[in-house]
Order: sequence, then C-alpha cells, then structure tokens
Amino acid sequence: MKKNRLIIWILTLLPIMSLMLSGCASTRPPIIYLPTQNSEVMSFYRNGLPFGFVSTDSSLIIILLDPTDVAGTEYMRLWLLYKNNSNTPFLFEPLEAVKLSFLSIKAKKESFDNITPKSPTRILAHIKNEKTVNLIAQTIGGALKAISTEPTTITSQEGDKWVVNDRDAKVDAVRSKTMTSIMNTSILYDIYMSSVSSGILRRNTIFPGESVNGYIYFPLPVKNETPVEPEKYNYRLSITIQNGSKVIIELTPAEGE
Repeated sequence: MKKNRLIIWILTLLPIMSLMLSGCASTRPPIIYLPTQNSEVMSFYRNGLPFGFVSTDSSLIIILLDPTDVAGTEYMRLWLLYKNNSNTPFLFEPLEAVKLSFLSIKAKKESFDNITPKSPTRILAHIKNEKTVNLIAQTIGGALKAISTEPTTITSQEGDKWVVNDRDAKVDAVRSKTMTSIMNTSILYDIYMSSVSSGILRRNTIFPGESVNGYIYFPLPVKNETPVEPEKYNYRLSITIQNGSKVIIELTPAEGE
C-alpha cells in the first residue's frame, strides 16, 4: 500500500516539477544581423529590425538579412529594395548580381565566398508568393511606415538637433541630400510604397525612377555534411549595380530584443 502511495505521489509531483523547470528556463534572444556602418553604408533600427541603406549616383538600396526555414531547409533570407536612380533602364538579375559570403568569426581562414541565391522557381515551389508579399507588407512595410508617422530627430552636420513631426518638414530636411537626413525621413517609406513588391525577387527590368523589392534566399554552406550555424559567421553582401561596380555591405550577428 505504501509503495502504491509513493508511486501516486511521484506521478503527481512530476508535472509540477516540469512546470517549475520550464518557468526557470531562460529564453534566448533572437539573433539579428547588423549592417556595419561606414562612409558608404548607413544602418538604422526600426521596430527592432536592423536595416542597411546605400545611396549611389545610379541606385538606392535598402537591405535586411535574417535566417529562415523553407520546407525544413534553413536559408539566409535577404530582403532587398533596389531603386534605379539612373536615366536608363536596368535589367536587375538577382541570381547574377547578388552574392553572399560567409566569414567565420572564430576560424579566420574559414570562409564560404560568393554564395549564389537559390532559384526563385525552387523557392516558389514551397512558398505561396501572395503570403510572402503580405509578410513583407506587415513586417518591413510596417517598420518603414514608422519612419513617416513618428516624430523624427534630425541631426545636422554641425551636430545641432531638432524634431520634425509632419511629412513636409521631413521631406524638406532631405534637401541637404546627406545620407543621414535621407535615412531619418519619410522618403524611405515613400520609396517602399511606390516600389513593385515581388514577394520572391526575380529578374526585373527597372526603369528610371522605379524600384522593386522582395526576398532572396541563400542556401547555407555545408561543413562536414551539416549546414553551418548562421550565428557563427560574419557576412559580406555584394550587389552589382548599373555601372558594373559593386556595393559591399558587411554584417555581423548580435542578440536582438
């Protein structure tokens, strides 16, 4: 009888202990990938998302890199907005123009250079494009919208700061055409809203003044027959633009919110 009572007591206690242990377990923050800021690249957060921004004479580029899973396979997913600032049409081919290199943080000599994107057709075999377009609108569109609707602090080259609240004031603030002023105004959201959202980004002819945006998927390199762990690598993104030159953006992993 005592033995049966002991068994019943143990069975009663186990679920309670399990709940206590799960309550004590810490939740690891997500890993985000931060664009490194330099003279050509601006980086900024909006709604916790780390964007990279580059403006050249012929193009304007906004990017966001994160890991994702498609049909049980892990990828590094790049959201890319590309605007044609030149006077001629440009055939943008993501499979040819965009490369991603994995640079090991610990083993400096170990790297996987110039990984090409997965074919959009193969990704579309597992993802409905309409859902992808909606996802971009909700997450990225929502984040960029915050730039145009929230009060914005503008910093001048002399270090003076002021706050602008309405759209006209924000647009006026970019007339200096500095990267900082462009980044801090509603102009980025306006560009996003006027761009063609492709969902999965495919080959597009971009006419002067036009822009396209969408996701590009990079397969993880394989090491010892196992895909690498994304958070153990720094990244170098290379984008070939109209004049044949390359825009380079470096990214590093960090803990998110």
